[in-house]
Amino acid sequence: MKKIIVASASLLTLFGANAVAQNATEQVTIVGNTLSIQIQGVRTRSGQIMIGLCSEAEYDSGERCALGKIVPIRDIGQPIVIENVPDGTYSVKLFHDMNGNNRLDTNAMGIPREPYGFSNNARGRFGPAKFEDASFIINKATSIAIRLN
Repeated sequence: MKKIIVASASLLTLFGANAVAQNATEQVTIVGNTLSIQIQGVRTRSGQIMIGLCSEAEYDSGERCALGKIVPIRDIGQPIVIENVPDGTYSVKLFHDMNGNNRLDTNAMGIPREPYGFSNNARGRFGPAKFEDASFIINKATSIAIRLN
């Protein structure tokens, strides 16, 4: 049970995708790659998708990922694009925030009550997927698909 609670806490902090450059007061121009993400398995047409694009250091740290996006569910159906991604190895964590409260809702045991997913459609055992299982290299325009659990 301790693993489930720790895993849920990791998911909650990771999915604080508000740390996106959209909210920054200073604008920094970074020339990089484009990542296109196709979301599959959306069950309802309410809420939003919270996405974190994480480096390995960010993935397990409990800190917010530097890159991410919040996308209204009405825009799902076409790929979600994250631009200016520097070359590197990343993992995507995302969840469908069905009630729009900007957090991953869990039950009393810490198990997510909202659909979530990871790049490579990686699955965790008693917690989030391991970075190694969900990671991929970005060094050019890249497209991935993620199915919600």
